Amino acid sequence: MEGYENVPESFSSTSTTALTTEPLAAVSPRPQNRRPAKYYHPTDENGSSIFLTSSSDVYETTENVGTRKSSVFGYDVAPPISYDQDENAASLSVAAALAQSKDWNKEFQNLLEEPDSESKFTRLRHLGNDFVYVATAGAKIIISELHSERKTIPPVNIGGRAGGDKYVYRNILFKFAMDVELDENRGWMYGGFHPSHERAMKAAANELRGLMHYASLHLKELHFPMMVLIDYKGFRMIAQSVLPISKDTLRYGCSDGGETVHASLENLNQIMETVGKRLHLAPHEVNGRKIYGPGDQEVHLGTDGRFYCIDLARVFPCEAPPKPGLRPDLTLDPRAVFYNLLRPEFLLTYGSPLVSDAYSGWGKLDPRFKAHNTAVYEATQQLFRVVVPRFAKDLDDMDRAHIQPKESMWSMWKSIDLIATLHRSGLNVRHLGRVRSMVSSPRMKALLLNEVVARTLKNMIRAQLRSLMEKIRYLSSEQVRECVASVFTSILKATRHEASTPLVPESPPNIGHSPSRSSLRLSSSSSSAISMTSSSSDGIVQGGIFDQSFKDVMSVKFRDCLTAGEKQPSFDLASVIDVELIFLRLQEMLSITLSEDAQRELETPNFEFIYCDILSVNPKVRFMNILDEAEGMSLLMTALRNPQAKRSRLLKLAASKFEQAARTFPNNYTALFQWARAVYYQARLIEEISYQRSQLFSLLSDATIKLEGVLQLHEKHIDANRWLIKVLLHRVNAEASVPVIKQLSSAISRGLLLVSAEYTEFPSWTQRKLELIFAKYSRACQNEELLSNIASLFSSLHNSLLSAVERHEKLMASSNALEAAAAKATHTRLSWIQAKNLLVWGRCLTLLAELNSSLGGESNPPKSPTSLSNSGSSSSSNLKPWMQGVQKLNGKLMRFQAADRFSELLGIQDARVGELILDELHVIADLAENSYTLKCRLELVASSLSRFCFKRFLQSRRGNQAASSPDSPASVGLFTRIGPSMTNLAELDISSCSIRLSSVLDCLPHLTSIKSLHAANLQPPLDDSSVSVVSKLVNLTSLDVYGSSVSAESMSPLLKSIGTRLVRLNIGKTKLDMNFLLNLVQFCPNLQYLNMNHLFSDVNQIDRTERRSANWPSLMLPKTLKEIHLMDGLGVSNTLTDYLGSHVKGLEDLRLGAKKITDPGLIPLAAISPNLRILHFRGLNTSEAALKEILSNLGPQICDLSLVACMGLTDSALSSIPATSGPSIKILDLSACKSLLGHSLDTLVNEKGLTNLVELDVSFLGTCERPSLVNFISSQSSLTKLNINNSPTLDSDPVLSEIMTALELLEELSAESFEHLGAKTIAALARHCPSLISLNLSNCST
Repeated sequence: MEGYENVPESFSSTSTTALTTEPLAAVSPRPQNRRPAKYYHPTDENGSSIFLTSSSDVYETTENVGTRKSSVFGYDVAPPISYDQDENAASLSVAAALAQSKDWNKEFQNLLEEPDSESKFTRLRHLGNDFVYVATAGAKIIISELHSERKTIPPVNIGGRAGGDKYVYRNILFKFAMDVELDENRGWMYGGFHPSHERAMKAAANELRGLMHYASLHLKELHFPMMVLIDYKGFRMIAQSVLPISKDTLRYGCSDGGETVHASLENLNQIMETVGKRLHLAPHEVNGRKIYGPGDQEVHLGTDGRFYCIDLARVFPCEAPPKPGLRPDLTLDPRAVFYNLLRPEFLLTYGSPLVSDAYSGWGKLDPRFKAHNTAVYEATQQLFRVVVPRFAKDLDDMDRAHIQPKESMWSMWKSIDLIATLHRSGLNVRHLGRVRSMVSSPRMKALLLNEVVARTLKNMIRAQLRSLMEKIRYLSSEQVRECVASVFTSILKATRHEASTPLVPESPPNIGHSPSRSSLRLSSSSSSAISMTSSSSDGIVQGGIFDQSFKDVMSVKFRDCLTAGEKQPSFDLASVIDVELIFLRLQEMLSITLSEDAQRELETPNFEFIYCDILSVNPKVRFMNILDEAEGMSLLMTALRNPQAKRSRLLKLAASKFEQAARTFPNNYTALFQWARAVYYQARLIEEISYQRSQLFSLLSDATIKLEGVLQLHEKHIDANRWLIKVLLHRVNAEASVPVIKQLSSAISRGLLLVSAEYTEFPSWTQRKLELIFAKYSRACQNEELLSNIASLFSSLHNSLLSAVERHEKLMASSNALEAAAAKATHTRLSWIQAKNLLVWGRCLTLLAELNSSLGGESNPPKSPTSLSNSGSSSSSNLKPWMQGVQKLNGKLMRFQAADRFSELLGIQDARVGELILDELHVIADLAENSYTLKCRLELVASSLSRFCFKRFLQSRRGNQAASSPDSPASVGLFTRIGPSMTNLAELDISSCSIRLSSVLDCLPHLTSIKSLHAANLQPPLDDSSVSVVSKLVNLTSLDVYGSSVSAESMSPLLKSIGTRLVRLNIGKTKLDMNFLLNLVQFCPNLQYLNMNHLFSDVNQIDRTERRSANWPSLMLPKTLKEIHLMDGLGVSNTLTDYLGSHVKGLEDLRLGAKKITDPGLIPLAAISPNLRILHFRGLNTSEAALKEILSNLGPQICDLSLVACMGLTDSALSSIPATSGPSIKILDLSACKSLLGHSLDTLVNEKGLTNLVELDVSFLGTCERPSLVNFISSQSSLTKLNINNSPTLDSDPVLSEIMTALELLEELSAESFEHLGAKTIAALARHCPSLISLNLSNCST
């Protein structure tokens, strides 16, 4: 447990006080003219994200911002960066501000456990960026002061020898990636007889890679620290978040060299077994314990209850060392097994799992040690004999197929994406030499040689910087730039064949240990020449650049990189160097930025670099790929909620982030899946906007390749398979081809097996799309091969589904009652899915049979399901060739089978079946014509239906096509078939339908059962025939004709016949005149509910009525009313409200909205206030006194109070609500009440007991005081619905976040038009409102 042996308690707690070490140097303010660092993020050789950061600017991840083209090579370079003299202090100042009171690990783990959302990924990106910046700032100071006695960040004693001293700054643990001396006999951990910090750096990269692969498994039970690798001034530093663990929390693995191995928790053992199997790792014994992965990995049970994995540098098996004597030209390095590991991409494609501890002392504890070693050796040999030659051949094929004859070396490198392609093939960078020895293409040989040269030069510069640090103690930024300028000049001189200064041997750098025998140093005699020597362990040249010693070092690190002729002294290595490629690769790998002047003059004959030409040598940071994924998800979700005009750029940015994550981690199927989605959405956008055919097909093909790649990595990825089907359907719809049809057939067959195993429904959109595509192509296409594949597609779909059903039928035979019940429920669901699918396939197969006949063939379908078994043996000579694969199936037969399946379903005594059949009721009724069993079952189900909504049928796929006109027979054909069976139908809803009411009711002979009729917004007018049929509804008690085309001439006779039984009547938004309304009491004397919203369109007629008789309301309002709605009615006047208050004493629900109401008309309503359960006022212009009179008389049964836009509602009026009414109010709407100042809200909470609200609307309250409003909302702990739209009083991120912390039951929130709603509010919602299902943030500027 490196670095955690003696962690103080404060280091593993949430407190950050003990971890903060303030800088000793004075901190100067940040310059105001600086621009944020938004540089391009290249990919390095180790498969991790690289971030270029300036010294004192906050790290960001927007790519290609502020870059400009080189005049020489045309590549992108970052703008110049100016450095302050006190850059270290400035960096720490910004870092301290970012990390103040941060518990990195707690925030990181909490975010990962949240459900996916745009907010989550945005906060995750921000957290990662902050961590990278703080870690980089701290690492720069620690590295720069490595040899200084007075340190800004002092070391801490927390145990562990690897890397020397440890440091803790701002809750981040730092340690160097440096070689460690084991003892006098065994030498150094990685270098053997000499220290090799380069190999230690490689081991650190392996640790990050192991952590990313563990994390990529997405096991919720396992957790990991945040980790970055920072390369700076030749050193590598590991920075990771401090975890809540100690030496006593270890539960799996070992931390004491094999003495005590932990594996006692059974659940953790099972988790680690899953990890091993997913990563293709075999188990082995370590000190008698069965372990997956390396023996020195550690899994801790943290004090927060989470399992944390650390020390994962040796997760993957090592590359087997060559057997002695096989290669006499090679020097054996026994320590290579600790850092030369096999790539995980190779392991996943290799035939059998391998042991992580092969060829190490950890593995010797296993009795099968030799067998494990043999397995790793055989895998290594397959890597060399199969994978390497195959990749070499791929490179040759790429050169012939894709590379232009005159294409530059740099352009070739980019188009091939050499290192990422190498890693995807399962090869390490060290195998570039082996690949080159097998490549035949001269240009590829040259490209690989230049890559090897660039990497050797990179190691030289790193070693040179370490040597200078040892010699000068403190290496300033200017000295670093001088060192780089010197090496670059030497490269230029060597390519021009100019003489350089001789090399002088020196002692090696040995940071923190006794001196060794070689080093790399900058010659003091010339600023333009370089003088280098080194031990072979770090692979640095003992001589000049590109001379024989340089070749020797290349050959050691990259075996077989040079041919026999190239190894000869006579061969001039500099003659094959491509200066452009070398300098660009060095800039990428070392984060070097050149000035524009240097780039322009680089090709001039006498140009030499000076330190001013090197603008910066920035830290190179490699972070977990989760940062790129988070940014990609955030961009993708933002793109999908934006309009088309803004979506294109965001989708491209999202795709680039997923591409970066996939390139740095080729096994990351999650990033690959999201990348495919982003590409598909780009294709959809092109199709909708411009329809560029070639670009559309290219993007769809690209998305297909990526989704197939996901399924290769994770074959049971259901979502990836569904998206593959979606993309292939899109491709087939655009242009059908045989290969795409075959891909689609394979994908759908696999998808059916997956969804049947998971008990989920195969997407209905797939069925509909297939049917449309088939109908489109089968009629017009003469390609018999294509038609044959279409036929076999439907055949395979049918067979796959039947196989799934058979598996579930076997489960139903289980003797265990509980298992049988569960199996039956699953079988019922799957049978329903199968029945729906059978309909689709049946219709398609019917089309096939018709098509065969129309093209000259014959199809003789069996007449009954029993002939299915015999139909395969009978063949017709007239069948078209493409029909041979489908002759066993037949469209009519499939419909028979569908009918049988629906019959089985309808026979199940389950109330849900009635709901299920509604969407397909029309089709089932059609099938029932030819199936007696289905007809009987359908009639039985129809008789049990108590409610039928015709609108739902019209919105379905079949209904929409059927009901195209009111008189269409198909519109009512369904009722013709099942209407006579609907003996218990009590409620019929035909609202918003283009159907004549009489056409539907004529099909229902049992009209006496109907008690409720909804006929709102009907387009056909209520004619005499409809009135006649409705009059037969003798038990009708509720009638709704809101917004329909009704007249007094049709409604009067109707209400005369059925009005005496009506209890509920809705005539709102109709054109009924005053003469009809004045006879309403006569028609409907027993009404309890009356809705007259938006009524009374003839103002003159109302005025005449009011002048003629002051008692006119008594002629239309029955005294039996309990609910009345009078919103926005022109006839609502003082006379009407006065009558309500005086005569309708039993009113419980009053909804009133009219500007004509004045105080004399409102005050009489106070007489009925005590009985009201619901009171809604809207837009009243009455005084404070009138409202106060009403509110003060409310009784204890009031539960719903709405006072929208009431000008007279002041704090005094609102405070008049009785204390007996406050606790009973559950719904309160005070929106747009501009006279409220807020102190009445305190009174309602403290004195009236109004704290039990479930719904609250305080939108558009612009004058209300903030403390009162915040306290009022926060006091409603039972609140589930809150509307605060356009409330500037609450427009503050801290205020909103404070409110959300108190509303744990909140389900719906609407907060439109807020300028300062930010991350704190969203975080509070995520943490404290787990039940939130609806969130409206429209027009928020955040």
